Amino acid sequence: MPELPEVEIITQGLRAKLTGLKIENIYILRSGILEQTSPEQFKKHLLNQHITQIRRRGKYILMYFSNNFILSTHLRMTGCYLISRNNIASPKNPYIRLYFDLSHNIRLQYQDKRALGKIRLYSNEAEITIFKNLGVEPFGKEFTLNYLISKLQKCNQQIKPFLLNQKIIAGIGNIYACEILFCAGISPLKKGRQLSLEQIKRLYKTIPQILSKAISNQGTHISDYVDPEGKPGNFSKLLKVYNREKEECFTCGRTIKRIIQQQRSSFYCPTCQL
Repeated sequence: MPELPEVEIITQGLRAKLTGLKIENIYILRSGILEQTSPEQFKKHLLNQHITQIRRRGKYILMYFSNNFILSTHLRMTGCYLISRNNIASPKNPYIRLYFDLSHNIRLQYQDKRALGKIRLYSNEAEITIFKNLGVEPFGKEFTLNYLISKLQKCNQQIKPFLLNQKIIAGIGNIYACEILFCAGISPLKKGRQLSLEQIKRLYKTIPQILSKAISNQGTHISDYVDPEGKPGNFSKLLKVYNREKEECFTCGRTIKRIIQQQRSSFYCPTCQL
């Protein structure tokens, strides 16, 4: 699943290319990706509207239009947006679920191999109630050391599931939780309330550090992720533990282990992470 770095890269790419453009045509090839909106209503509200803003919240991409409607996209496992020229023939792609033809001959395609992603249209921001349950942004002002301490002091669950809880910190997924904990030297099995102040400080520093590094390297190319120009991420080459079961730890040379936590794989070094 694309996590915060990948969603941020896609958002930045869309913002740079699409802001100010007008929706001239909409083609819906799989109506099931639309949540609580019929294809007819979807087209009615977006046709001939200009894109005024594109931003990210957690793992959601938000596209704002001149009539105040907001398009929210959650990419789930295999969703992505691709930008091309609509006057240039492109190879037939059976996984394109929806596409827009915009002004300046720009085409925006939503591709989703497993068709698990969800696109929803809101008439204003107040309607987006799901965001009220999202935690703080790792790069936001609300993400402070005191915030992290207060949450961990009450946390009786293991630190890996804690990092994946979108109600506490928005955007972190399985890949980056593993990498963050390795960089901070913390075992994924340790309970939140068991962390020392020094460990919490390391964790607080490491969370934005790893996410920033991933963004600067265009994210992690796992499964189907590509940026809007179709380019894969480079952070895959920099992963220290994720998907490296039975390989040598780059730090100590011992073997990387894989365990299952809440039905997800966790990769870690038992020697470096205590």
